[in-house]
Amino acid sequence: MAREKVEVTRKATANKRQGTFTKRKKGLTKKVRELSILCGVQVALLAFSPSGKPNLILGENSFLGDVLNAYAKTSPREREKSKHGHLKSLNKSCQKQGHEMNMELLTAEG
Repeated sequence: MAREKVEVTRKATANKRQGTFTKRKKGLTKKVRELSILCGVQVALLAFSPSGKPNLILGENSFLGDVLNAYAKTSPREREKSKHGHLKSLNKSCQKQGHEMNMELLTAEG
């Protein structure tokens, strides 16, 4: 039996946001681990909880120092090109869902 699609909206209270974050973090942790194992890549995900607590999720055999060093070795031009490609994909997905995305706001420095 298929799951019912859940509308993604901001939770009304801080307690509900924290609870949702805790539950969803478990799913993210699983996906990070699967991605690193299936594709043989190093993954580091940094997320801040609604209360402001940092949560670092590392993939299988991923080390934060190695991931940061690899990122630092990437040229600023390559990073910007990758960022622009991701934003274009995100914008296309949003448009398919009937949402608008302000690309200028997302690409603004600062």
